Amino acid sequence: MRVLRRLGVLVLLAGWALGTGVPELINYQGILKDGAGDPITGAVTLTFRFYDADTAGNLLLTVQQPNVSVNQGLYNVLIGSGVVSGPENTLSELFRDNADLWMSVEVGTDGEMAPRHRIASVPYALHGGEWSDEGTYIHANNAQNVVVTDDAKVGIGTTSPAEALTFDGGILQQGSAAYGAWSHTHVNLGRQSDTGEPGEDHRNCTVSGGSHNTASSSGASIGGGVGNVAGQYGTVNGGFENTASDFYPTVGGGQWNEATGHLATVGGGELNSAVALRSTVGGGGNNLAYEDHSTVSGGYDNLAAGFGSTVAGGIQNAAGLFVVPGDSYATVSGGYANTASGLYATVPGGEGNLAEGYCSFAAGCNMQLSHDADGTFVWGYSDTAITPIDTPDAFIIYSGDVGIGTTTPNAKLDVNGDANVSGEATMTSASITTFAKLTPMATPPASPSEGTVYMDSMTHKLMVYDGTSWQACW
Repeated sequence: MRVLRRLGVLVLLAGWALGTGVPELINYQGILKDGAGDPITGAVTLTFRFYDADTAGNLLLTVQQPNVSVNQGLYNVLIGSGVVSGPENTLSELFRDNADLWMSVEVGTDGEMAPRHRIASVPYALHGGEWSDEGTYIHANNAQNVVVTDDAKVGIGTTSPAEALTFDGGILQQGSAAYGAWSHTHVNLGRQSDTGEPGEDHRNCTVSGGSHNTASSSGASIGGGVGNVAGQYGTVNGGFENTASDFYPTVGGGQWNEATGHLATVGGGELNSAVALRSTVGGGGNNLAYEDHSTVSGGYDNLAAGFGSTVAGGIQNAAGLFVVPGDSYATVSGGYANTASGLYATVPGGEGNLAEGYCSFAAGCNMQLSHDADGTFVWGYSDTAITPIDTPDAFIIYSGDVGIGTTTPNAKLDVNGDANVSGEATMTSASITTFAKLTPMATPPASPSEGTVYMDSMTHKLMVYDGTSWQACW
């Protein structure tokens, strides 16, 4: 008969109560197959032998289990429920007296199978300690008291447990503990960490791990890390020396970050601060979200100083400076040393750009719009900051040529195709390579200046104003 056995399931069946011992039983499961490799069904006798070596060695205990039921090759047996013979008298003595054990299995009289199997640590629970009739458990190794009272309260390190489960000395090092009732619940699983004194009115105050962390108020939570501090309903997930104070702030990680505004958030990074209502710093380094609803997504040394202002990234950018609190919504998308300080002002990137006007837009390099340039768009390049533009409601291309219908403009405005102008067009220097068409008019333009031209629809003549009156060209 061929036997394949599974020793991965070798489980102590241990139940306990006051005044009772641990059952002398080990649950063992296996698979039996015949010589052809087919699972068998029926009843067999199994003999288990315990040795102090994997080969040869001394036979310490024999357990014979008759009439073991096998179904489709599978069997389950409680070792110890059969006939036990020495030299050891019981399974408890076997595990108590021997640090290393190996077990063999024999089916019927087929002979002991090889190799022997080493016994895992679980059965050693058979010799864990003893219970007295007085309700005190004495640990076998260090005689540490575990008390179970008549009213079903368990005390570890204390002989007078006040709650269903009471620890004296903490779960981990340095007084870490779980204690309190509903009105002052503290859970501290950290090392040299603090959740306040027992009895303080802290609800759901938690330190899940780490070292030197402090959850100092109700609802405060620290996931781990080192030297973190969480205030009322504040959360620090980890990292090093981060602070989440005020109501409902969050620091995701990183180091030396602080979320000190109501509902403020710092995702991570280093030396970032979100100090106002619902302010957010996503990450990066040395960024500050200073006003309510302001955001710095990342980058380095950026400042969102106005209400609802945003700096998406980059270095040394600022949004919302010099704006009355509550009136900003300025945006800097990135780049270096850009400032959007006007209401709804925007700088998309680049370097050294300034947008101070209402709804103003400055792009490129060193473009400057003053606070008078409301609604003005400027795009261009300069090696140094230009003189701030004061003109409102203007669209300005500061440097280079503009091509319409061409990729190689040869003038400030180069149009390849038809141009339709409604209103007055003033040209101090213009070149028309094909022709110009004037729409005939029944009345001359109002308030003309010298050189104004129009086509008279009545006389079909080209009329020119000479500074005094209109003159026909022919």
